[in-house]
Amino acid sequence: MRSPDSYIYDLVKSLSLGERDSFRYWVNSLPNYPIYAFLFDLIDSKFAYDEGEIKLEFCQSFPKVKFKRVKNQLKDVLFRILVRSYGSNERSPSEQFELIHCLKKRGLFQLARREIIFAKKGFWKEERFDRIIGLLEIQLDLYLEILPEDQFIPEREEIIKEILEAETLSKNLLAFKKANWDHYFQFKKKHYERGEIDLQFIESIDSLELFKSESSAMSNRAKREFYFQKARIENFKRNFESAFLYLNKLFALYESVPFLKAEFPKSYYMVISQITAFYCKDKNFAEAKIWLQKLDVKLTETPSLNLQVRELFLINSLNYSRLAGKYLGHLNQEISLFIKEIEGEPFSRFTYRLLLITAIQLFEEQDYQKAKKTLLIVLNKRDENNSLDLQCLSRIVELLFYLKLKDFQTLEYRMGSIQRFLKKHSLWGDMETIFFRFLRQIIHASDQNKQRELILKFYNYLEKNPDKNPYSIFFSFTDWFKTHHQLSQ
Repeated sequence: MRSPDSYIYDLVKSLSLGERDSFRYWVNSLPNYPIYAFLFDLIDSKFAYDEGEIKLEFCQSFPKVKFKRVKNQLKDVLFRILVRSYGSNERSPSEQFELIHCLKKRGLFQLARREIIFAKKGFWKEERFDRIIGLLEIQLDLYLEILPEDQFIPEREEIIKEILEAETLSKNLLAFKKANWDHYFQFKKKHYERGEIDLQFIESIDSLELFKSESSAMSNRAKREFYFQKARIENFKRNFESAFLYLNKLFALYESVPFLKAEFPKSYYMVISQITAFYCKDKNFAEAKIWLQKLDVKLTETPSLNLQVRELFLINSLNYSRLAGKYLGHLNQEISLFIKEIEGEPFSRFTYRLLLITAIQLFEEQDYQKAKKTLLIVLNKRDENNSLDLQCLSRIVELLFYLKLKDFQTLEYRMGSIQRFLKKHSLWGDMETIFFRFLRQIIHASDQNKQRELILKFYNYLEKNPDKNPYSIFFSFTDWFKTHHQLSQ
């Protein structure tokens, strides 16, 4: 078998005239082009490869340069010529496959073998099972050509074993993805379009064999799907401690597996946001502040992600300041600047949530004009991200504003308009029926004591029936009444 040192010689000799021209044209733009050009010409001038002779001649001309490093760099430059990739130092998967096929076609079998092993190691590390299977099939064909039968048979068995392992992990991951996609679309229809939490539907997801328990045989990608779905299921079943546990497991997975964090940055920051919200809800403000700081980042290289993370930071900052009773004056200014920055751009779902929470915050600071102006943006803007549940909640919040201000005339007028809107969009449910009945009773109450009695009755109903609030993911009626009507649990 030829020495590994001869691979660079075989590669240089395999180049066509056009590829040699491409090499000379491109290498002139590189910082160390005289070194690459010299080594290329030196290797090309030989009739056989002698590592010692070539190294001696090279070191005489460039005594301060390491020969081995330049040789490896030259090999990478020539690989880029073969796949016509002159940009990033990292080869894309398609370029990797193209390079291996190109080497195989030129009869550079040992070099192709080395590249397969190198690429496969990277794909296993990032759990790219489909690419691993593709590489293993190429490796099998290559070994059939270059190995004698007595060596091929044991190698074939190892490759088939590796293919079966990759296929098993791939099927497991695809099963999780399919379940999560199917459930997401059903969940979107049931929850995002209406705001209902269908516990029977949630139980049907949780009863699937896939989600029964975590398996040590799961890939990291499968674990991500598992933790994500379990956190969502437990949250809607109101098992908050369990949901919090899965969110922390998901965060730990992102932290320990860099490629997942790099591949799913939005999900990574969403998890941080949800953990922050949990700490705020539990009134653990010291921990909430620590997690909030993880969202206070500037991702200048990815502007769209930077905006989304900024939204999450501002939403959680407002939530933290409201619940902790620490009103951060600079937040209103920061939010105003943020809204101005994205003016003219399509709003995301989080932008609408941010505006709604900002309106509530401004109202609590008794800046009623700004509160109403901010709420009107949510009420009047129409696009796919301003979902019906948020449009519905923004109208409910508007009615709560008038109730707090005791503006019963405007309250009664707006109730009629909002009731028509809700019924038109099939958003009228049990919660809306009870809430509107409560408002009518308040409007026609004889005195303040009767009004307070009605408010306390409605509050107690909400306390005893938390599942009846279809907006609980966004807004707590009980917290609102405790804050604005001096109620205690």
